Parts: sequence; C-alpha cells; structure tokens
Amino acid sequence: MFQVVSDYGAGLSITPDTILQTSRLGITICCLALGVFVGNTILLKSRVVFGELQAKDARERIFGKLLARDMSWYDKQADGIPSLLVRIETQIRELQTATSQVLGFLFTGAVTSIASFALALGFSWKLTLVLIATVPSKVISLALINQRLQSAIAQKNLHLADASKQVHACVAAIDLVKVFNGCSQEIRA
Repeated sequence: MFQVVSDYGAGLSITPDTILQTSRLGITICCLALGVFVGNTILLKSRVVFGELQAKDARERIFGKLLARDMSWYDKQADGIPSLLVRIETQIRELQTATSQVLGFLFTGAVTSIASFALALGFSWKLTLVLIATVPSKVISLALINQRLQSAIAQKNLHLADASKQVHACVAAIDLVKVFNGCSQEIRA
C-alpha cells in the first residue's frame, strides 16, 4: 500500500492505476482482517470449551475419589473438609484457566512467533539474528521473575486455606449460637 502511494507521489504511476491498486490492496487487507477475526473467534471458543471440558473431567474424577474415601480419612483432615473443598475448587479453576487461556495464548504466541520469524528471515536475516541474540537475556529475566511469583503464590494458597478454615469455624459457631438461642425458647414454651 505504501509503495503504491510512494510511486504515485514520485510520478511513477497515474491516478487511475493508483486508485485501482489501492482498492485491490484495501479489499485484500479487509478480507485478511475478516479471516483473522473469524479464526480468532473459533480459536477462542475452542479454548474455552476445552478448558470447561477439562474442569468437568477433573471434578468428576475428584468426586469419584472422594466418594471412595473412608469416613475416617475425612476426620483426619487437619484443615477440615470445607477448606479441602475450597482448595480443590481453586485448583480446578486454576486448571481450567491454564488449559483454556494460558494454553491458548501459548499456542497463539507460538504460531505468531514462527510466522514472524519466517517473515523476518525473508526480509532481513541479519536483523533477525540480532533479535534472536536478545532471547537468552529475556528468558533469564522471566525465570527470575517466575521464581519470586511461585513463592508468593504458595504463600497466598496457605493464607487462603487458613482463611477458609476460619470462616467455616465462624459460620459453624454462629449456627451453634442460633441453635442454643432457639433451644432456650423451645424449653420455655
């Protein structure tokens, strides 16, 4: 497109040819954009459906395993059953997010990177090599950031489990107070 306009500005092409070439390129760009839109829509839908199916499968498997457990196993849980259920649901949600969003972004990024790399090699292999030389520094910086994030995520999960345990204990205590308040009124009547 820019080459067509540059040729017209330099006087190398006439107005009708410039309009014809510009309109052809404009239609091509619009068709390409529509194709990208449809492709990304299908990709997004398939990623979401895949994540939902993975979460459903995980829920069904965990439910089956929990049903097979002996009652004494539930009594031996240090944080209690409500905390266990919250932790399981959180992990299933993380699985769903990882399989739908993260895996989809990874796939899209890989395809885009390969296409960009091929295009860059076609135009300037020297510039492509310079850009590739920056990859190790980026990988090292991402690895360092990821180490800090993993410890923060583990700490968050511990606090979340503790908070869930305390909330359940508070709700159980409130229910107990309600029962005892109702019991004294029932005895009087």
